[in-house]
Amino acid sequence: MRKYLYTFLPLAALWAAPALAEICYEERVTTGLQCSESSSSSADFTTGCTFGPRIEKVEVPCGRWVNVFSETRLGESGASVTHAQACAVHGLKPSSFQGKTCASGERRPTVGNGWQYINYRYGKKGDGNGGDGGDRIEVINGATHYTIEDPRGRFGPVVGSMCYDYSMKKKNHTKQDAVIAVFCQ
Repeated sequence: MRKYLYTFLPLAALWAAPALAEICYEERVTTGLQCSESSSSSADFTTGCTFGPRIEKVEVPCGRWVNVFSETRLGESGASVTHAQACAVHGLKPSSFQGKTCASGERRPTVGNGWQYINYRYGKKGDGNGGDGGDRIEVINGATHYTIEDPRGRFGPVVGSMCYDYSMKKKNHTKQDAVIAVFCQ
């Protein structure tokens, strides 16, 4: 039991670390009457006041990259997972970081809160395509796609969730394209 506990504690620290990483702010435009303090005893209440838009910096919850816990790789044992489902496991909602929503072994983000905690369990491929992730999750489900990566050497139905960019023309559907993390808030 003690060995299990010593193994679990460092892992728990890794899971908690992304939540402590940063504070995020958003600029909001507000309008209305804003007056500065005046020492005047005059009945003119408009002295020192301005009306119009002003920008306020407000603290907002930060988004972060989170690992997907389902087997999303292409193949019979894969699962189709949506962005919303992957975020819900962490109690979060789908979001994006600079337009990017997913990560895979081929589309590896190096920006955004929590990118350094992504587990590339299906391996890495290529240069990461710019280091910002992918902007589209393509769910492949059904008998219309077949794979030759089946370990038994036979063809079979393919299931999985792949991370791609909208600008991509031809897709390979390799295991390194499988969604392994999403951006949530």
